[in-house]
Amino acid sequence: MTFLAAYAIIYVMKRLEQEFKSCGFYFKQLKREGSVAIYEKKSVGHNTVSYEVIRIGSHNGYKLGQNYISPAETYPCNSMWGTNGFTATTMENAETTFKSMKDGVPDGLVANKPKRAERKADSKQPFLMCLVTGEARPTTLKYIESKAQKHGVTPDDIRNHYISKFALKLIKRGHSIAKAREMLDINNSKKVSSKVLQTALKLNGRVQNEKQPVLVG
Repeated sequence: MTFLAAYAIIYVMKRLEQEFKSCGFYFKQLKREGSVAIYEKKSVGHNTVSYEVIRIGSHNGYKLGQNYISPAETYPCNSMWGTNGFTATTMENAETTFKSMKDGVPDGLVANKPKRAERKADSKQPFLMCLVTGEARPTTLKYIESKAQKHGVTPDDIRNHYISKFALKLIKRGHSIAKAREMLDINNSKKVSSKVLQTALKLNGRVQNEKQPVLVG
């Protein structure tokens, strides 16, 4: 029996949280049948409400350095939106999409539902886009400028070389970008050059990484 298989037996798969906060939004599960669920999405500090209908994913656990990440259910990432996740402006539309996904209707038949809006670099809310996962997180111009000054680079350098905390941890453990994406269940094939990755490692995290091995593939 393999290391992962042994731990998969010991650990019970962690269910997706019914309520959580992410990227400036509060999420609350309103309905779930099997792997299909509806989450209410509220902007922190505002009354804006929308609904996300998702097909819950999962991983069977994996080893991260000397630690073991237990099996757990996962929320679809941005790259899976339009396939395993859809946005609805009303609960009625959410229920319609929910029924289609639960009944196994091909994704193409519900693909006309509103998708999660893409975060644009020139929008009023600044975002940092992860080189590894392709996911974005909200930030502030003050944070970007402060970090750029600290490292002696331009704000654009910070924007163009951002790596999320969890992806950075995997890279520091010696995993390649391709392996990190696989472990994080990310469908992103965007190429990252060795030079760009090396710069990103220097600009992210608390510790400088001049001697950090770079595994791009």
